[in-house]
Amino acid sequence: MLKDKLIAGDALDFDIGVTDSDGNTYTPADGWAMTLRLIPRSSGSAIEISASATDDNIEFAVEVASATTATWAAGNYSAFALVTKSGERKTVHIGEVEILADPGEATSYDVRSDAQKALESLKSALKSYAEAGQGHVAEYEIAGRRMKFRSSAEIVEQIRYWERVVADEAVAARLAAGESSGRKVYTRFVR
Repeated sequence: MLKDKLIAGDALDFDIGVTDSDGNTYTPADGWAMTLRLIPRSSGSAIEISASATDDNIEFAVEVASATTATWAAGNYSAFALVTKSGERKTVHIGEVEILADPGEATSYDVRSDAQKALESLKSALKSYAEAGQGHVAEYEIAGRRMKFRSSAEIVEQIRYWERVVADEAVAARLAAGESSGRKVYTRFVR
């Protein structure tokens, strides 16, 4: 229905056919109107987008100018598609949308996934841990406050976990782009 990521400053132009979870279809030809509501998860103003009928009057057209999306605040939003007719309203879609900052205006921009960020932080932590020579002190107490360090083996275990998550993300991105997974599949035939 709606993309899971939108970029502030980019125009939106797509068509949506609306069918709810029960299989009911809602079309402009039948008198239905559609509105998309993006509600920020934390604070801020909701974004409301009114859709128009497509030329065939079967789907809804969503068109938002770049100048309008440029004013949208970056962040995570709960997304709702609502159809209305003669005072009756149906919520036909509930999802999530992330609005990314306008790359034409941003002074810093990090497009890495949370997994990629976690992996980099863990590698940095392991490097700092090794450089500080803390591999010899597992825990200490000063003035009643106890500090316990993870062993380097525990950090390496976390790094391996996040490397697998990042690799899975890369495979998913290749498959979404219509490419092969890049993973080899071995088969053995036995008589």
